[in-house]
Amino acid sequence: MGHIKEENLGLLDYLLDQHDYAMLVKLLQKEGAPASLQAFARLGQALVQGNLPVIDKLAQELDQDQLLRPEALEQATYAAYRALQIQLKRQEYGDYFRALTPILVNIFRLIFEKRVMPQLDQFIEPIKKEDIDGRHLYRGLQWKQSRVEASDNIVNQTFHRYYGDHFNYDQYLSSSHLLKLITDHSQDKDLVAKATRMRAVEKYVRNLSAHEVVFVDQAWVKERGQLSLEEINHLLGELMTLADLKDQDQLNALSKINKEIKQGLGV
Repeated sequence: MGHIKEENLGLLDYLLDQHDYAMLVKLLQKEGAPASLQAFARLGQALVQGNLPVIDKLAQELDQDQLLRPEALEQATYAAYRALQIQLKRQEYGDYFRALTPILVNIFRLIFEKRVMPQLDQFIEPIKKEDIDGRHLYRGLQWKQSRVEASDNIVNQTFHRYYGDHFNYDQYLSSSHLLKLITDHSQDKDLVAKATRMRAVEKYVRNLSAHEVVFVDQAWVKERGQLSLEEINHLLGELMTLADLKDQDQLNALSKINKEIKQGLGV
């Protein structure tokens, strides 16, 4: 069984509560805690950061096979959701909203893929572009024009409805594109309403906080988004469920890691 000095117990509790696993690793190293507990802390950090190769490696080493189940897109989305919950807990509201767009794109993509169009991946392609040093770097996902325009498919129908013949294929995959597809082709009115409301939060709260230096507090969020922070976060959780992202092993992963560390230290 590991041990930790009594004077560091308060710090241990704080780091676990705040999910500050980077500092926790340093504390465990300093205290000479077992390597397995240090590995649990590194796994916690990887789960927050979305470091999928490290998650796979440490989950196997620590017999946490339940963390290996989701596909990469789902696993990355769970990680983004965990990070948002930590930012909300720490009252890092600006960071919370700046991180909202990537997870919304993933959630809307999964919703449309699972509920309407399982072959959606065929219409999307990763893009690499040359940087100022001549390196070809991954830049993001774009709609595959040759596939979208190859037939009278529902993606083509929606794009033509909203953009006519002028859809800009140089744009990257966005929540706006995906919401239009969901709105046009989902029969679930509750889903459409929730996705539309969250897209409005992204448009009126996230976009300004991401592109201007502004002070983000609860009152500012409520004024612009017409929802409280708690309501926005609850709505995000509902959209996670609608995207079938409801694996309790994933959602409770950090609590389980904290429990393993505390039990291993005998505290």
